[in-house]
Order: sequence, then structure tokens, then C-alpha cells
Amino acid sequence: MTRLVVERAVIADNLKKLREYVKTDIVGVLDCNGFGAGLTELAALLRSEGVETLAVSCIGDAVKLRAAGSGGEILLLRPHISEGEARLILEHGFTATVTNHDGALTLNGLAAETGGKVRVRLRVDTGLGLYGFAPGEADMAVNIAKFLTNLEIVGVYTDMLAPLGGEKAARAQNDVFGAFLKTLADAGVAYGKAYMADSYAALRYPFARRDGVFLGPELVGLAPHRGKPELTCAAKLVCDVAEVRWLPKGHRIGRGGDKTGKPVRIAVLTAGYADGFGLHAPAPDGKKNLYPRRSRFGGPAPRCVINGKSVKLTGGIGAAYAAADVTGVETKPGDSAFLRVDPVLVGADVRREYV
Repeated sequence: MTRLVVERAVIADNLKKLREYVKTDIVGVLDCNGFGAGLTELAALLRSEGVETLAVSCIGDAVKLRAAGSGGEILLLRPHISEGEARLILEHGFTATVTNHDGALTLNGLAAETGGKVRVRLRVDTGLGLYGFAPGEADMAVNIAKFLTNLEIVGVYTDMLAPLGGEKAARAQNDVFGAFLKTLADAGVAYGKAYMADSYAALRYPFARRDGVFLGPELVGLAPHRGKPELTCAAKLVCDVAEVRWLPKGHRIGRGGDKTGKPVRIAVLTAGYADGFGLHAPAPDGKKNLYPRRSRFGGPAPRCVINGKSVKLTGGIGAAYAAADVTGVETKPGDSAFLRVDPVLVGADVRREYV
């Protein structure tokens, strides 16, 4: 059975390296099914390693985390889009993201109905152009903090453009964010912790780390750039060898595969691009690239491991098959093959197995 094997020790080691490197609080972002490692499984591991705040964009994922027994802070990275979502935030004790007056008013009113408070973090748009208060709306944020008393503001954060624009753009965003925070502080607003950096910016720009950073793909070893800290991918796709056979010179291997230049012994594998194998991050035009393009891990991708031996992949990749050249390697049907993949592209229907 094809499954994605995730190594707990590797994730724990990545987290340790990241903590030593950024020297500030880490919010564990779990979008994209925990960046391929499994939403609830990765959440449980991060909680056991002392990560206090988890973050997701989809409220459905937040509900799944609570249902799986994840206590502690769960931050929603986008504002609620309906009163129903707002009620779920209060019901499950999530931390809401507030980006405008109307959203704040809805949350405050619902919290007032119960006689309680709702934890919120204010989100500021410093250049990314998605969610958030505009830099000139700091006074609005002050009024929300002062007059909507059923909101408990525990933090303020923004999103960075990095790597777009380089360090100059990053510093400009830092200045805009700093000015917004100063307006809050000058008005006597206790806004809690300030966060602005995720992924690339968190690892490249120490000035952007402030009270904490948002990290997600890095936890499973998907680094946004080469260099320190050196992270290890914690996940490998494991499939079965379905058949082993000899093919003569001039025989084709799979659809789209080249013809053999000499007799070759192949192992037919039970994984293909429908399992996320042979794919990597979407191209700028939104299309997925297929093997043998280079993967996001860098270096030549077409190899796998069977019985402890690194062997070359050969031929085309189908939806549910691939082939490896096992000439001279002891291999039989039922053996396991370990494939390098981008776990984000491995479908949620593929079982995650933590070891």
C-alpha cells in the first residue's frame, strides 16, 4: 500500500534547529494538510514539542484540530466570512483575525451575548495586498481596541513580500508595521505580541523576527532557500514493487518513456503522479510540472531506494505507476520502494504513517 512515511525525529530536529536559529517564538502553520505531513498528526507532534500556537487559514481545519484534542491557541489566519464562522470561533475558543471594523463589530457583539470575550489578533496590510488594516487605518484599530470591550487583543501581525523586493522592500514593510504599532502604543493600546515574518523573511532577516515568526513548510524540511539552518525533509513516499522483469534493447518503458539502449531489468512501482510522485511546486502559469523536471529539493530527482540501494528511475511516470532500473540489484515483488517527493503535493487520501 502506498503511504507517506513521516519521521517524528526529523521534524523534532528541524524544529530544534529553527528555534536555535530564529531565537524567538515559532507559530506552527499547518495549511495544506500540515504541508503534506498530515494536519492532526503534525499538530499533535508540535504540541508535544512545546509549540504553543498553531495557525490555519481554513476554519474547517481549526475545527478538525479541536476535534482531535488539540488544546491551546489555534489562530485563524484569515478573517471570518460569515456570522456562522464567527460563532464557531467563539464556540471552539479560536483566536480570530480582525482586519476591519465590521468584522470586529460582529465578533464583539456575539461575545457580548455570552458575557465573555474573544481573543483576536489584528492583521495589517503592509504591502502584500490581501487581508489587513491599511497603514492609514491605525486610528480605526485604536478605536476597536478601546471601545469594543469584548475583544481581547493578544497580538498584531502582518505579511511580508519577501523574497520579492529583497531586503530593501522588507525593511520598508518593517518601517510601515513599526509606525502602525507606534500609533497603537501611543494611544495606550496594549496590543500583545507583534509578528511579521514567515518562511523566507523569518530565516533571512533577523530584524523582522520581532516577538515571533510563522513557520510551516520548514518544519517538515521544505526550506524556502538554500543555506542555514540545514533542514531535512521528514517525509518519503513508500510504495510496493509490483513486478520485476527484463526488457530487451529498444523496448519502451511506460507512456512517454524513452526506449532502452540495452537490455534492462526493471521494477514496476505502484506509485505515480496521482500520488504526488514526480510533481513539484506549480509553475508560474499554474500548471504542474511532471518528472523528470527538477524537484523543489534541488539536484537530480530521478532516483529511489529499494532494499537499501539507490536506483535510477527510468521511463515515463503514469498516474499509478513508475519504473526503476534494478539491473544488478536484488529485488522482488512485494519489496518497498522509497521515493523522494514534495509532501505538499501528496494527496490527503494517501495514508500518513508516523514513525
